[in-house]
Amino acid sequence: MSANRCSRTFTSWSLCVKLRRCGRRPVSCQSQTHHHCKSSSPESTSIMRYRVVTTYLMYLLLVPSLAQELKARVVGGTAVAGRLEIFYDGTWNTVCDRGFGQEEALVACRMLGFNSTTAVAVGSVKYGEGSGPILFGELRCVGHETSLAQCRHSGLYMHYCEHWEDVGVMCNFTEQLKARVVGGTAEAGRLEIFHDGTWNTVCNYRFGQKEALVACRMLGFNSTTAAAVWSDKYGEGSGLILFSNLQCVGNETSLGQCKYWGLYKHECEHWLDVGVACNITQQLKARVVNGTAEAGRLEIFYDGTWNTVCDRGFGQKEALVACRMLGFNSTIAIPVWSNKYGEGSGPILFSNLQCVWNETSLAQCQHWGLYRHNCEHSDDIGVACIFTQQLRARVVGGTAEAGRLEIFYAGTWNTVCGSWFGHEEALVACRMLGFNSTTAVAVGSDKYGAGSGDILFNNLRCVGNETSLALCQHRGLYTHNCEHWEDVGVMCYINPPEMPFLLIDNQTTVNCTTNVNNSVDFTCRVGAGIVESLELLKVTRNGLQIVQGLSTSSPSFRIQKAGCGDSGIYYCRAGNTLGQTNSTSVQLSVLCSPEWASDTLATTTELKVTEGLEGQTTFEVMASPVPTIDGYISHHEKMNSSSQEKPVRSDLFTGKCEQKTPDLHLATCTVYVTQATPTDTGLYSVHVSNSKGAMTVTFQLRVTACRDNLTECPSLASRCGEHFVQEFCWKTCSGCRKQTSRSMEYAFSPSLPLSLSRILSNSSAVINLLLSSFLSPLQYLFCLLFKQTQNESNIAKFSKKKEAPKKF
Repeated sequence: MSANRCSRTFTSWSLCVKLRRCGRRPVSCQSQTHHHCKSSSPESTSIMRYRVVTTYLMYLLLVPSLAQELKARVVGGTAVAGRLEIFYDGTWNTVCDRGFGQEEALVACRMLGFNSTTAVAVGSVKYGEGSGPILFGELRCVGHETSLAQCRHSGLYMHYCEHWEDVGVMCNFTEQLKARVVGGTAEAGRLEIFHDGTWNTVCNYRFGQKEALVACRMLGFNSTTAAAVWSDKYGEGSGLILFSNLQCVGNETSLGQCKYWGLYKHECEHWLDVGVACNITQQLKARVVNGTAEAGRLEIFYDGTWNTVCDRGFGQKEALVACRMLGFNSTIAIPVWSNKYGEGSGPILFSNLQCVWNETSLAQCQHWGLYRHNCEHSDDIGVACIFTQQLRARVVGGTAEAGRLEIFYAGTWNTVCGSWFGHEEALVACRMLGFNSTTAVAVGSDKYGAGSGDILFNNLRCVGNETSLALCQHRGLYTHNCEHWEDVGVMCYINPPEMPFLLIDNQTTVNCTTNVNNSVDFTCRVGAGIVESLELLKVTRNGLQIVQGLSTSSPSFRIQKAGCGDSGIYYCRAGNTLGQTNSTSVQLSVLCSPEWASDTLATTTELKVTEGLEGQTTFEVMASPVPTIDGYISHHEKMNSSSQEKPVRSDLFTGKCEQKTPDLHLATCTVYVTQATPTDTGLYSVHVSNSKGAMTVTFQLRVTACRDNLTECPSLASRCGEHFVQEFCWKTCSGCRKQTSRSMEYAFSPSLPLSLSRILSNSSAVINLLLSSFLSPLQYLFCLLFKQTQNESNIAKFSKKKEAPKKF
């Protein structure tokens, strides 16, 4: 399709970009200058919607026409098989093999004129690479389409492929595949498949027991225990690799019936050539080495050689099957790591075994395949069969009931790793020690020290009712990544700790007083019982503060230089698994002069009060003992802007300081003001002192006159008049209310109800009672009613005055 044809046909920019084909090479349509593909003028929403619908309809029309333009051929093979090429826009193009499988091959063969049901995709190694453009990449067909253009794809000429990925097809793939094994015996060897006149190898990707069963069936063996074998056993092949990523159900009669990527379609090298072993169970024998008749490194005899087994995935179920091969009908068998029985040599036969537990041979378990592994001989596994009678336990470094746990096995005392070792495991260990304890706990090595020798168990998982640790779940004997500093201990009988005693400077006291910068030593003493933790705590207003967590070996804590903030209530807490116990509290007082409790408080505060009312200001200081307020000074500014100090009358201020429990270093001081008048407004300072020193606190006093309080009710003042507002706002100012209530007059309209008028006009006491008792909503309603009657009264008076006859 030429550039002109693109501009004539693709009137939608989005479709032009979708097809990405304007000219003879794959380019972005952004590079075209045709106004059909890109419009420089803005379009309205309705026009854009119209174009979207038009584009979609055109796309539906173009797909069938595109399908009619496409033609297919195969090159480099036969009439029914070869490299797939598609004719489009005057050119033959190749197709990328990414995502190209059996469904796509069926559609391609349909384009070639074959109504095939057994078409397969073929990699380029068979029919060679093509040249020119690559038309399709990432095709996704259902399988019933008549053209590849009807399948989903990323777009014409849109791909990230090279020609070494050109796909081919084989239509009417009915050739009977044949199989053979090479480099081994009649039943085992490297697997090769005869196809198209050539013997080809098979890649081991995803080739497992099900695929091996099908391959053995092709070889003529009706085997139930076939296994895949890696190339390091039977060597690498040569020539082409026919299959990769095979997926069989297991009941097929040929590998051609399984799912696979395609013929010769792979990403493998010949060192990945797979082999098979049919009827292998009759050959497998087991033995243990470097141990006893019941325990040692596991080795399997196969194909004339003793082979080791990798420990990956090898657990208790696999050990049971191995012991069954050794002739033990054991119910408790465990795996053992190579650090116990040493490393083996020669081939490694099995890896990643997965057994149910009732198999009679490891060959019946699921596994990766024979000789297929990523292991070294340091991963060689051993087994121990029938060993529970040999296990004994002891504790070391403590008492008869508590100490580092050690297990006697194979003539040696071994330690146990503390990973995941908890209460249930401790119960079982104590049961092995002869204690039927219900309060056993695990203890870290810092209590009873690190052991030596081998570490027998790790990651134990017990229910709690077992009689031996061997009956619990675990990774295996000597299977761990632990060091001896992780050796676990047990305590078989444990109770909550007795109440500790807290001493200050080695003295038992309830109250302790010291000076600033002195050192203070705290000591926690505990009585009998198991103590796992000690903590020194301080009581604060926000709760408990842990001053320090202490070890049981050094239950002491020192304050090097005590400060005012160290005053407080302290106690000691001892704990173990079963609970915690607190000591009696001790009160520490660090003597210090008053100072601000916080830098943010060291500012001049303001005290606002209304004439005739009481007021107060509060501030917080640090001091011990509790300070007192013992003097007030007034600062008056002179004409030259300097201040003059003078005494304050005795009835204006009072004050006091109180300790803030439990923060013994803090005191809350309050200054009260009474009988203040507007003339008392000014700057004042108060003297706060104790036996250790003093400080001065400054505050600004502002006294508001009663009548100035009208500004606090501006909305009522505008609605109800000054007298009404004064009565309601001065409720907070008893002195003003008494002075003004006698002289207040209310003008009531005759339109008010008679009873309400009499009450309001004749009884000031009732009025005061109503005003002081009703809630604010009722007061506000009364305010509106009062204002309404005033307006109506004024209108009536004005009307009467206007209608009155003139006097002559």
